[in-house]
Amino acid sequence: MSQETTLVSKQKSRSTNIKVAAYCRVSTGSEEQETSFKNQRSYFEREISKNKDLTLFRVYADRGISGTSLNRREEFSRMLYDAGLDETKINSKKSVFTASHREPQFHQIHVKGTSRFARNVLVIDVLRELLNKGVHVYFLDINLIFDSIDKEFMLNLFLNFSQQESIDKSSKMRFGLAESARKGVIFTNNKIWGYQYSKDSRELTIVEEEASVVRKVFEMYAEGLGIRRIMNYLEENGIRSRQGKPFVASFIKRMLSNEKYYGTLVRNKYDTGTVFNKITPKVKDSDKWQVFENRVPAIISKELFDKCNTIRSGKVSHVNQKGIYKGVSDLASKIFCGKCGSSYTRNLDKGRAFYNCSTKKTKGTEHCDNINVQEKAINEQIDDIATNGLIAVFASQKDKQLEAFRSQIEALQNRIDAPAVEELNAKTVELVELDNEETTLIRLVVKGQVKESLFDELKQDIDAKKEAIKAQINTLAQTNEDILNDIDVLESKIAKLNALTVKEEYSREEILDLISKFVITSEVVPFITKKDKRESSKVKPIITYELSVFDALTQI
Repeated sequence: MSQETTLVSKQKSRSTNIKVAAYCRVSTGSEEQETSFKNQRSYFEREISKNKDLTLFRVYADRGISGTSLNRREEFSRMLYDAGLDETKINSKKSVFTASHREPQFHQIHVKGTSRFARNVLVIDVLRELLNKGVHVYFLDINLIFDSIDKEFMLNLFLNFSQQESIDKSSKMRFGLAESARKGVIFTNNKIWGYQYSKDSRELTIVEEEASVVRKVFEMYAEGLGIRRIMNYLEENGIRSRQGKPFVASFIKRMLSNEKYYGTLVRNKYDTGTVFNKITPKVKDSDKWQVFENRVPAIISKELFDKCNTIRSGKVSHVNQKGIYKGVSDLASKIFCGKCGSSYTRNLDKGRAFYNCSTKKTKGTEHCDNINVQEKAINEQIDDIATNGLIAVFASQKDKQLEAFRSQIEALQNRIDAPAVEELNAKTVELVELDNEETTLIRLVVKGQVKESLFDELKQDIDAKKEAIKAQINTLAQTNEDILNDIDVLESKIAKLNALTVKEEYSREEILDLISKFVITSEVVPFITKKDKRESSKVKPIITYELSVFDALTQI
């Protein structure tokens, strides 16, 4: 009896007809995936009905959801609730599922493949809880039903394969986007105001009615009118979005920063992270951008765009602000609080400039009591970095990294023709023990015996240990060919590292370009008073900094 024609029940011990739920999912909203979505539903409805021992309870289906996360999968969560599991929100992005006292409404879940259920291997925790409720999950692609804890090892292998496949696809997609960026291919949607986008030709054409609004927005902003006043003007003149809604501030800001309006296409501008390491999109360094001038039909001139962005950067004030030049320090937006993360702002006291935490300044010391720092102290540190500090630190970091690479090569050479079966088995046992430790921790949180804040801290520690062990397992499982390839890579990195140099001396402007940020913390320093020679102490600011020049070191 083949898998394609009949879904075979594996729970023969049940005397009654078995109720079955099915779960299907597609990752995007494309037409092709929509067809896949419908096919999955009809497949389960058809095949389950063929087996007289099974009764279809319901097909749960999520659309346009990534398999690498259990978040935002409403139907998946509903299915687990109906299976007798309770969801506990650890925070806005994290949930755990645990067995409740409710009876499950079905006793099997059928899913076409491990990647359809969820590609992230953390799903094994959910499967354990379902097992506790007597609900078994049947994966059709590997013909495996999870009805025993003994099957964890085998299922983990397939889940890891699915996870790696997702990572590989993400890498391929990023490569494809990078290639298209180099060629100046326009990738956008049809939401860009002032243009009509053709997916077939990958071209933008001007929509004149909307383009006139774009010109008006830029002209008003260049005249010193703020975003709020521009929004009011548009509303008063009945100019609204394509959806008939008033324009919002974020829309106007995006319009003012979009290079396409003066005819330039910028690709590779944003970094959205890699799969399993989701991050908020951020702007890359401008030297990594792919810039194509005259690639898009221009609505405004580059001069008008540049003028508006000079105003946006804070160098020129808006109408009704005091003065024209705001006197922004060259340290603006570079100094941050090491306690709360807020920016430090510049102040004057009897002619002396100092910086303090913006949270402390606006909300008081009960919200943040980090120390103030004199501008003179920061300038002295910049001078020290410029004259001798940078080259000394760079040389030290370079030597440390070279030594680390050489140690790795030596360790790899010692493993040639030396299989590590016992070590591999020991690390696998360690990984299982950490999984069990994590499950116990989750149960304690649900029972209220461990606070959520402590859970987050302990969970991070467990995750870090698991990642380290997985890396060790991958290393121990290497063949001689893998080891030799790794040695070649490390030797290539050493050659690149040796080629890196820095100048012996830098100007202040060059140093500030290299420093991504200063972070202010403090320490208590004991001292003896001069007058009465008694022991005392004072709080001293600690200024640390991050240098972008070290990016070249860390990226090798």
